[in-house]
Amino acid sequence: MWAQAASGLPLPGMTRKLNSTQYPMSITNKSSFMYPFQGDPFAVAIVAVGNEGLIQAIEKGYASFDMKPGLLAGPKHKTGKSGNPYTTVPFLSVPYYSGLRL
Repeated sequence: MWAQAASGLPLPGMTRKLNSTQYPMSITNKSSFMYPFQGDPFAVAIVAVGNEGLIQAIEKGYASFDMKPGLLAGPKHKTGKSGNPYTTVPFLSVPYYSGLRL
């Protein structure tokens, strides 16, 4: 399934598809295939090769950051009567129960 997402197909729960070929290329080239892995002839590893920011963000994640400055400077921000900027962020609030599919 992750290979489909890396190739640009949106999966359930994804808010947008991956629009870059950097990641698929990093896991499909010959140097990304490691066999035997750590000396074990029954183990194989597929390793993303490259230091580009997107590849590292997918593989290792990235640090938390404050989203407010970006939202308040974005194209959908508004200014209140008091002169303070604000942005309305819609979200779906659904009580959790087993088997929920969005």
